[in-house]
Amino acid sequence: MDRVSVELFCIQCNRETVHTVTYVHGRLHDIVCAVCGSETRVDKEAVTHPSDGWLHRILTKPERMTREMKEELTGFLLRLPGRVASKPFRLSKEILDHLRQDRRH
Repeated sequence: MDRVSVELFCIQCNRETVHTVTYVHGRLHDIVCAVCGSETRVDKEAVTHPSDGWLHRILTKPERMTREMKEELTGFLLRLPGRVASKPFRLSKEILDHLRQDRRH
């Protein structure tokens, strides 16, 4: 089991706070806000059998970014600001597309 402290937006606190992210066997297990104790657990079934690639990509993003950083630090750092700025928009579009597809089926 690995634990990492990161700053994330807490919906309960309505602000960015320190959270403890727990990984079990390299997989995201839960996220707990250090201020209010709000806990988010990951559905093991969804992680084991994601319906499509977007959930898997979200859960493996830290690992992939670490690998990119190790392989080419300069390029990684140059591209990071643009990626950080555009990621919320790209991710929300993917999630909305996914939800629209679910409604059709």
